[in-house]
Amino acid sequence: MVTAFLNPEVNDEDINLTLPEGWPEGLKTPTMVVRLMKALYGIKQAPRLWHHDIDTFLLSFELKQSLADPNLYLSSDGILIHLYVNDISMLYPADGTKVAIDVNARLS
Repeated sequence: MVTAFLNPEVNDEDINLTLPEGWPEGLKTPTMVVRLMKALYGIKQAPRLWHHDIDTFLLSFELKQSLADPNLYLSSDGILIHLYVNDISMLYPADGTKVAIDVNARLS
């Protein structure tokens, strides 16, 4: 599956960002700070927030987190979902195609 950080909502902390020089054009304020409502791809908190968001989402499908690898999720139907940075890999047996298509649709 092709993914990017899902821009999870920032609920537990305030993240402030100074706008780059020259933006917005015509505004004569020396420093303008904005508060982020969703995590951006380049901020330090993005991977942690994304993993918390996707972990909560996958556990809601009754997937179990592997004891050997916290980025591996297992289902009773034989579906394996592995997270690597911001990529998701899904493996499933041939007879689990219908369930895998359903999981893929929910992830989309």
